[in-house]
Amino acid sequence: MKRLLSAIFGLLVFHTVNAQEAMPFLRIDRNPVSISMGETVAVSPIFNPSVSAQKNSSSVMVSYSLWSPGKLKQNLIQSLGYFKIGNALSVNYMIADDILPSYMITDDAGNETGSKFTPSNFIASIGVGYSINQFLSIGATFNFANQKTAEKNSYSSFSTNLFVNYTIKDFSATLGVVDLGPAVDGKYSLPTSVKAGALYETNLGFNQLNTTLDFDYYFNGGISVGLGAEFILNGLYYFRAAGRLSSKNALIPSNLTTGLGIKLSKINIDLSYIFLNRIIGNSLSLGISYSF
Repeated sequence: MKRLLSAIFGLLVFHTVNAQEAMPFLRIDRNPVSISMGETVAVSPIFNPSVSAQKNSSSVMVSYSLWSPGKLKQNLIQSLGYFKIGNALSVNYMIADDILPSYMITDDAGNETGSKFTPSNFIASIGVGYSINQFLSIGATFNFANQKTAEKNSYSSFSTNLFVNYTIKDFSATLGVVDLGPAVDGKYSLPTSVKAGALYETNLGFNQLNTTLDFDYYFNGGISVGLGAEFILNGLYYFRAAGRLSSKNALIPSNLTTGLGIKLSKINIDLSYIFLNRIIGNSLSLGISYSF
């Protein structure tokens, strides 16, 4: 474990970062469950393959987000999940397509041509997790992102997430680095951060209370902390609430979130809502997942 942590932090030390950042949509949470718990994705098995490696089942989700309806007005559509292979291995995936507001195309003289262009963001990710033993697991995710801002302007990036997760009884802790990769177009750095998280599960008879913590230290100096809680009633109904506090340079700003969920046999329906933020406030996400 010491060698693994040394390798992770060795990558952090030698990764150079530019002043300007690209591909901020890489840091948008796509899962309404973790969104409603303060974007605490570090301990989410859908996001972190070192966590899914410790699970006994698989899960796939399709979700839709109306992101920043008052400002950015983006429609986010994605499929994400993980598959457990044997006792120790897991494979995670995500495909996301963001549809941004269209605008009129103009010619070199500034005159409208009568045609419209719709900017878009696209992400494809594949991750692998491996459980070393009942306590310790590791994981890596490889991300491809593409951003189309105009007819002839398109940018792509490749990045990696690396994680190590430790679980003992009802407590889990994870540590890693997110979106580690080369600069886009040779000059715009990715929104790389050191990420840590924790999950504590409290059994209350027929009910359960889960509390989560998520921490980011961005390479641009930004800091963000999320704290969330989830109450599960009779194993069927989910009530979630959380808050996130972020510094100026953090990619996800300070906000409050809430959410609900219901379990119907092997199908879960989850809803999240973000408020108290002038940029991403009123963002709404709906997800349907199937566990097997």
